[in-house]
Amino acid sequence: MAKNVLTRQTPLTLAGRGGGKMCWLNTGSAMNIILKIFILMVAAVGTAHAVVLFEATMTTSQEPVLVGPTTAAGAPRATPFGTASFVLNDAMNALSFTATVFNIDFTGTQTADVNDNLLNAHIHGGPLTPPTFTTRAVVWGFFGTPFNDINSPGAGLSPASDCTPFATGVGGTCAGTWDASEGNGGQTLISQLPFLLSNQDYINFHTVQNPGGEIRGQIVRVPEPGSLALVGCALGGIYLVTRRKAATLSV
Repeated sequence: MAKNVLTRQTPLTLAGRGGGKMCWLNTGSAMNIILKIFILMVAAVGTAHAVVLFEATMTTSQEPVLVGPTTAAGAPRATPFGTASFVLNDAMNALSFTATVFNIDFTGTQTADVNDNLLNAHIHGGPLTPPTFTTRAVVWGFFGTPFNDINSPGAGLSPASDCTPFATGVGGTCAGTWDASEGNGGQTLISQLPFLLSNQDYINFHTVQNPGGEIRGQIVRVPEPGSLALVGCALGGIYLVTRRKAATLSV
């Protein structure tokens, strides 16, 4: 007669000639099962091929040095801010982005003041130590100088631009693609990948009042949905293991 070694029995009935038979599933030790789950997780992540997503929230508070923001007459002006999204393709040789910025004048005519006029916009590269409140060199420009989006239709504009002003209001949107060999100061997308993937690059918008940067945002990797799902599966497996402990196969 089969002997169940579990405190909570989990019998499985096998139908067949001569009636059903009871068996007990042997799942092995808890540690072995947990180990197998994590091996599967590592293997799945290592073999997956997918785009990598990043995001940035741009604020004045992330600038290490900031004046104002005020008008040329010294009066307070609206605080600029913005967001940006980035997609690194699965081959990791092209980074596309879109950015939306408010309260920075993209044309020089959206407001009567000059202090909020956009001068330049760039991605600045790592390494950053510490990762915030550190100023690093421009590695890829997409408005003004330097402009490194070589294949952009905006390369021939004056100033060169990947940006479009709002039809109404103050601000605009930008969109472009940083290709593998493009870059500034001896840097390229390929050389910056280690820093990009470790959240050490940032996007920066420069104005007349703050030529060193008026709003900036750290480019932060978005957690991969597939990896989160694997973690969920692992935790679920661990939960089941703790509930079932072990079983002995017997028919």
